[in-house]
Amino acid sequence: MTSYKLYKPLFLSLSLALAGCGGGGDDETPEVTALSVVNPIPDQTATVDTLFSFDLPTDICSAAAGEDITLQVTQASLVAGLSILGGDKVFGSPDEPGVASITITCSTETESVTDEFTITVSDKIANPTVEVNAPNTAKEGTTVTLNAIAEDGNITGSIVSYAWEQTSGIAVTLTNADSAEVTFTAPDNITTQSSLKFSVTVTDNDGATDTDSVEIDLISAFAPDVSLSFPLALGVYSADTIDMFGNVEAASGSTLDSVIVFVDGLEHEATVTNSTWRVEDATITDNSEIKVVATSADGFINYEEIMLIKTLYDTSIDDSISDIAVSESTGDIYVSSEGTSVEFKHFNINTFENSDITFTRAADFAHLGQAPTSITLDTSSNDLLVSYQNGVSKIDLETYQETEVSNENLGGGDTPELILDIFYDVNNDLLYVADFNNKTISNVDLDDGERTVIETSTNGILSVAVASISDDIYYSEGASTSNNVLIDKFDGTTTTNVYDSDDESNGGSPVSDLAINEADGEMFIVNGNGHLMKLDSINNTETIVIENLFSVESVSNSLTPLIGLHYDSTRNVVIAAGRDADGTNKLLVIDPVSGDYAKVATGTVD
Repeated sequence: MTSYKLYKPLFLSLSLALAGCGGGGDDETPEVTALSVVNPIPDQTATVDTLFSFDLPTDICSAAAGEDITLQVTQASLVAGLSILGGDKVFGSPDEPGVASITITCSTETESVTDEFTITVSDKIANPTVEVNAPNTAKEGTTVTLNAIAEDGNITGSIVSYAWEQTSGIAVTLTNADSAEVTFTAPDNITTQSSLKFSVTVTDNDGATDTDSVEIDLISAFAPDVSLSFPLALGVYSADTIDMFGNVEAASGSTLDSVIVFVDGLEHEATVTNSTWRVEDATITDNSEIKVVATSADGFINYEEIMLIKTLYDTSIDDSISDIAVSESTGDIYVSSEGTSVEFKHFNINTFENSDITFTRAADFAHLGQAPTSITLDTSSNDLLVSYQNGVSKIDLETYQETEVSNENLGGGDTPELILDIFYDVNNDLLYVADFNNKTISNVDLDDGERTVIETSTNGILSVAVASISDDIYYSEGASTSNNVLIDKFDGTTTTNVYDSDDESNGGSPVSDLAINEADGEMFIVNGNGHLMKLDSINNTETIVIENLFSVESVSNSLTPLIGLHYDSTRNVVIAAGRDADGTNKLLVIDPVSGDYAKVATGTVD
């Protein structure tokens, strides 16, 4: 309820006021002596989503001269989006149709009268809209789904019908052509490069319509397979001129003619080596459009296209990084960190989804208050495996419940003393654990927690990785940034030193983690100078990929974040996480050839 006071007596009219001054006879107008509504407010109309503004008049009621009139405004109902401001104004954009009922009560000391009026809000008059969601390409013989995303412009309206039709191209049969979603099977035996066009018309309950169309390129069985590995659509890039690369493969029975990359319409011819294409030094902007077109010798094309978005993931990494874990098949990246509490972050480089992981533990969890030292993915069970100083746990990525796997009280074998790295081998369903203090590598049975030592070193072991093709186990040794780079290979029987550099000018031993590109005989580490290094195990050479990439200190310094590295053999990129010299964490996707990279997530650590 809102009220306000009229401080001036109101009169019916100027003639009424004059008549009250004197004169007689039958024509004399009597003086106003009672409170009454003299100017009732007419009913009002408004429209949804349209600004409505109405000032309540001040001369609604009249009373005898000298009497004060107080007005009270009450609302029996008010449509959402409208409000009464200051007691004398109805204002706003209505959100829905309806009727607002408002009562004005005029009062003096002895009596009161009311006036009521309504505001009838009508639905807006708007046509429906429709947009087709469909793939750009369809490979012959595959099932293709088209979706009509339709919306009626009226609040009370609805879409009552969908009508799909094919407007050009080789005739196909549309299934459920009168629904929002239709499917068809792309034709077989495509003899020339061609496309299909479709349109959909939607009608609402008022009979209004809208139409949208789509064109889909047919991909012949003789067209090459082509993909774009780098750059990603999302990220902030290290330079305005970068290399671009991806995979390409000629179809069986055909040969590859060319791979052309269009960057904002500018054409670049790619160099193809084996199954990889590359374009060097292409200029990009914050929102460049990139299209990679592979053409076969007989004229069939396939392509992939993206638009760059200069932005980072919303989820930030604001504590000391422990490690990363990557699923190449899904594009999922997990980052573990520890500060005021243990944290796990999730990112996806295919869908660009990201989030904090909220997990639960039992009250008697053995590693409460401990920082995680490493993580890895058990892709067979969809578990995130986590190591702490003296044990291993798992987080079920369906329920996000963390439970113990192996520690001094769970499972047999050597008691863990300082686990620095773990690696899950999907081929053998085994977890490998690098224990720095014990100078051992053990495998852990994930069912009963049993620990079996399989390799012993003369130095503390920093990291471990298993080659997916050969099942060879690689591990790095050392304790500080001044030690040699020393990497060994264990094939299950024999230990071989595969890399040994005594060049301390290049920074000494790896600080943490080891990534393997087994196909090319390469390994990646971050050395004591913070450089990302590529080690050629065949020729025993080392190359600086990126200088001063991360800030590093002795691994024994608990205040220094560890570094997570992974070589993604699907995209042929290095994924890395660590801390910059300015104290800023960063998650990077790196081209290991050019050193160009995209920063996709960050976080500031106090």
